[in-house]
Amino acid sequence: VLGLAGLVAIAVTGLVALWGARRTTGPLSEVVRAAAELEKGNYDHPLVPRGADEVAFLAKSFCDMRRTQRSYVQRLRNLDQMKSNFIALAAHELKTPLTVITSFNDMIVSGSMGQVPEDMREATDLIQQRLWDLNRLVQNILDVSRFEQGLFEFRFVPVELAEVAAAVVAQRRSQRGRHVDLRFL
Repeated sequence: VLGLAGLVAIAVTGLVALWGARRTTGPLSEVVRAAAELEKGNYDHPLVPRGADEVAFLAKSFCDMRRTQRSYVQRLRNLDQMKSNFIALAAHELKTPLTVITSFNDMIVSGSMGQVPEDMREATDLIQQRLWDLNRLVQNILDVSRFEQGLFEFRFVPVELAEVAAAVVAQRRSQRGRHVDLRFL
């Protein structure tokens, strides 16, 4: 009888321990699942704090943190969208006056507006180069804006780095006032 009572006591103790462990680990597992979903960007994974113990407090704190983080991420997305819209608008607004200035300078350089004195030719050539640089910069900004909007996709292709570097150096060497010294070893 004493042995049987001992076995019953062990079984009851084991069941109580199992119930207590599940009561603790079940809610903790829910918090862990919610954290894993949050890491994936899912702010809506259900998590309902139950009880008044430490695990319930942890779950409530996690829900509060998740709500704050969602709000913060949404504000960042809104700011990023505003920045992208501003950059796209600014680039577009710069393109129109640059086109007009470039057209007038092209007419001056070509002689359409009359003979260009030699001392002015150097200035108009420099203006033309800088306008080309500005137009390229504005076009690059517009391209980045299109990438951000999902209108363009990156296409990665293998290139010979030495050829790219040589082309950049050749382009910079052709610009007055630039002294580039690059040596391939």
